[in-house]
Amino acid sequence: MERVSERADSEATYSELRRWISKEYGSTGLHQLQEASKVSGNTSIKVLKDFFTWFRDEYPYYRGACKSCENNTDFLGLVRPGESERTEGGAGVCEMYFCT
Repeated sequence: MERVSERADSEATYSELRRWISKEYGSTGLHQLQEASKVSGNTSIKVLKDFFTWFRDEYPYYRGACKSCENNTDFLGLVRPGESERTEGGAGVCEMYFCT
């Protein structure tokens, strides 16, 4: 998977997203998503739920303990990233936590 910091300073295009989904989720999955976008109702919702479940399982996101003190944390909100987060990690937003 391509790191954000290695990309140009632009959003992914529609064709780039389609290529990525086809490669990672499969061409059948991409086709199902495209067809679901043309209809409304339970079928399209199921296709989206299946995709989001796959994405969550494939790219899990864990909010663990504080890396400094190892205590639990409470989420405070989103903040603008600092210079190092923007340049080194390509961050557009950062999450702020408070150690409990």
